[in-house]
Amino acid sequence: MTKSTRKAKAFNHKQLQKCPTGIKGLDEITKGGFPRNRTTLVCGGAGSGKTLLGIDFLIKGAT
Repeated sequence: MTKSTRKAKAFNHKQLQKCPTGIKGLDEITKGGFPRNRTTLVCGGAGSGKTLLGIDFLIKGAT
């Protein structure tokens, strides 16, 4: 890994603000939630929980 690659990864990890989803397991997987001020595409087959994720995210008061 080059010096510039390490710097870029460190910058992205430290500077990226997260918006917690309120779903403990998902917040753990995403290391704090979805990125703030960015579009996040949630995709999956029928019955995979996309709508429930969105509703739960809104109900828990996404900040």
